[in-house]
Amino acid sequence: MSNEEEEILVNQLGELGWRSGRFAGGLRAASGGRLGARFAARLLPEDVHEILLVLALPPDEALALARCVLASLGEPADETRLADDKHQLRAVVGSGALNLNPAVVTLQLLATAPASTTIRVRGVAKEGLIRQRAGRKAAERVAARLRSG
Repeated sequence: MSNEEEEILVNQLGELGWRSGRFAGGLRAASGGRLGARFAARLLPEDVHEILLVLALPPDEALALARCVLASLGEPADETRLADDKHQLRAVVGSGALNLNPAVVTLQLLATAPASTTIRVRGVAKEGLIRQRAGRKAAERVAARLRSG
């Protein structure tokens, strides 16, 4: 897992801890909930899953589709142009039980031909005692949306 993915997940889980603490016991509990969740998140194992897709779309259309899919399923985190023919998009998508477990989905788009784009879908999530396969589920859900166009 990359440092960026780790930090995004730790921050998201810290935010959930803050909300839970605020709901249960006020501001002091919120601060403790955030710190505790951030600490625990660093110790949890990850569920990482990658899928490789080839879409029969020009690179510009594939990039627009990827942006739309990530925005509809979650909260876009960042977008980077790695090279002339390669882009990377990242978003936080709910996954697991009731979509309450945050997962980071990273899309790397590579123009392989004028009318074809290869997309690598990578889902990463933290796993607790009960395996939810949240990284896999998030990656599969995004890939299914990309396939359906």
